[in-house]
Amino acid sequence: MNRQMVLLIVASIMGFASISNAQSSYFSRYLEGERFGVPREYRTLLYIDAVQKELAIGPEQLEELEQVLENPPSIAKASDKRVAMQEFEASLEEVLDPDQWKRCVELRIQKAGSASLIREDIVAKLSLSEKQLADLRKLREQAISDAFSAGFRLGFRPGDPSPAELKKNAAERRARQERSLKKGLDMLTQAQRDRFDQLRGEPFAFPDSDE
Repeated sequence: MNRQMVLLIVASIMGFASISNAQSSYFSRYLEGERFGVPREYRTLLYIDAVQKELAIGPEQLEELEQVLENPPSIAKASDKRVAMQEFEASLEEVLDPDQWKRCVELRIQKAGSASLIREDIVAKLSLSEKQLADLRKLREQAISDAFSAGFRLGFRPGDPSPAELKKNAAERRARQERSLKKGLDMLTQAQRDRFDQLRGEPFAFPDSDE
């Protein structure tokens, strides 16, 4: 094997290692955000027209919500992420009435899918065991890895994705999310699943265009 070939192999290995390290770091940051929640979850949720209609958000409320959503705190930089997120949620709760806020929380859980199962507040409400939580975190790591790989494949293909490809990708994403949630629920006891269903509230059909 000549020197040029050896250098090429080493460069390839280092490249894969860099991608692996970057992916591992991404997983850690993403899981940390899912543990406490991040403001963008609410921003994404509350800017969906169908959600605004479901919550019956009026024009004045929407203006107030926009002020809160467009100036969120940096949870990642907060010394106490839990407190920072609670304060952000409290600012939203001041704008919405009790029924609106209750439904907003339910919709957030539904949209998050299996990710909601590892959030600290949900973990506490379901009384998850350490074993359950560890298994659920592994499940989330796999779900994030699958989503990362799917996005990588779509982003590095020649040219821009066609509408058909984007539609297919969205359908595959929904299927992955449904499988992941099912696996997560299978890790719970019947009592925990019943409690989780209560926390999610009535099922809501999120429009494809807003996913």
